[in-house]
Amino acid sequence: MKRIGIGVVLLLVAAFVAVFFIVPGPMISTAARVGQGLLFAQIDGRDAVIIAYDDNGFSGVGFLSPWHHDGRIAAFDLDTGETIWEHGLDGEGASLTRMIAAGEKYAYLETTFGLRVIALADGSTVATEADIPGLGEFDGLTTTFAFSRSEGAIMVNPEEGVVRKIVLDTLEAADVDARTYETWECVLAWTGHGYAESDDEAVTVDRMPADREVLGFGVPSGSPPGTPGKRLTRLNDDGSGVSLGAETFVSPGFVAQSVLVEPIPLGCGDAQWDDDVFPDGKAVAEPLGTRGGYAVVDHARNARTDDRQITVVDAVSGEVLGSNPAEGGLVDAATAPSGQAVVIVDRFLPGVLPSWGTTPVTSTLLFIAADGSMREIVLAPHGWLGLPW
Repeated sequence: MKRIGIGVVLLLVAAFVAVFFIVPGPMISTAARVGQGLLFAQIDGRDAVIIAYDDNGFSGVGFLSPWHHDGRIAAFDLDTGETIWEHGLDGEGASLTRMIAAGEKYAYLETTFGLRVIALADGSTVATEADIPGLGEFDGLTTTFAFSRSEGAIMVNPEEGVVRKIVLDTLEAADVDARTYETWECVLAWTGHGYAESDDEAVTVDRMPADREVLGFGVPSGSPPGTPGKRLTRLNDDGSGVSLGAETFVSPGFVAQSVLVEPIPLGCGDAQWDDDVFPDGKAVAEPLGTRGGYAVVDHARNARTDDRQITVVDAVSGEVLGSNPAEGGLVDAATAPSGQAVVIVDRFLPGVLPSWGTTPVTSTLLFIAADGSMREIVLAPHGWLGLPW
């Protein structure tokens, strides 16, 4: 009887290993979550995007996997989708990571524990806040980092009442003049992370400019009342429109990136409210594709589901150029200086066998080329025995 009992136990253990590791079965082959922000840079002559993400392995049993990666940072070639380099973040999950800015040599990241500077050439860490002179009494829990395009620098408040800047591609915190101090002191002090992190999600808008015209969405002429589908529409000044293409979209919106605006010079002073420093809001929405002649549409897959989909259409003809599921919705989006775009979406990717129960969510990257063609990049795939591929 004892032998039978031991045999049953061994059989159950073998079945557990087979289901959760050897054959993914009900588990998904990846469970990655991308952190806040996207950075673009040139790496060895290639246009690249840099992201941080958390590799959770097989959801629910990742803690049992010796190959569980946790937080990682990676650079991808925008033209080919190839991984240029990838490194771990010493156990700091991507949920604790925010991409701040990138220059020609370095990328700057913020984690719960402070600042990290990455070499663009190979992704290695070249400095933390402890290695940067001029930060003074640095407190990683209260310090705010915000990138200023006009200054070409990262603005930082290492201690109360202090504003310093780290010019891109340098490793020191420099003093600022009185004008810069008065512009940024309140932004970093009381607006704080609410400003710095207000660009951490993609947004959708109902109109976008396209070749001196405005595109929107309209119900096709002759459709009965209550028709859920809308078509890409060239809008006229009088509010009328001309439908483009034959594709209809349910609950559509143009995917746009949220771009932080600069605070008003000398706007802090005695400011009491955000409106004193950002009278038109802290960020503006810039639709993807305005420089490329295409539009990126976030819409429901059909009228009977809430699952989302990302579709790229020609801004002139309305022709569909590419489409990709995005069941869990938008996470982030940005346009590269080269005109290419990156959209991050949440997906539900089942394993090899039919799934039962809840399928974990995972983030994937959609690379949209200048001609509107689309490529999906799956992060942190896992295969036999949970080994990363």
